[in-house]
Amino acid sequence: MKNPFNTIPGLLAYQAQAHPNRLALSVQSHWGYRDRLTYSQLDFLGTRMGCALRALGINKGDRIAVFLTNDSGREAVITALGCFAIGAAVVPLNTRSSDEELRYAINSVEPTRIVTVASSAQRLYALASVRQILIGKDLSEFTTDNPHD
Repeated sequence: MKNPFNTIPGLLAYQAQAHPNRLALSVQSHWGYRDRLTYSQLDFLGTRMGCALRALGINKGDRIAVFLTNDSGREAVITALGCFAIGAAVVPLNTRSSDEELRYAINSVEPTRIVTVASSAQRLYALASVRQILIGKDLSEFTTDNPHD
């Protein structure tokens, strides 16, 4: 039998069962509000993000770069949990990097996709031909088109 405490998704699922209504995360969202999520809600959103990433063709072992500011903490955490759920690696990119530094990081990591928001998309399009996942307001709306495709 697998130990549920060996993985972050396993530990989160355990906490969601043991303490479904206990506060797990209080964090700023890209959309301008502070969100307070229970363990149950966080487990659900992380699992849903994992399913959405899988539906976009992300597989175990793929590298998913995350290009989000601190003001998008909610989206970053849920994206990371979704990646953990399907076995993808999370690669945080520093939004304060110069274009040269960012291009180097993206070329070194060779991510399958970059998760970001619309306001950052054009900068990334100019730097790399990696397909992007632009997250929508409820994290279930994704745009994956790229002018380089």
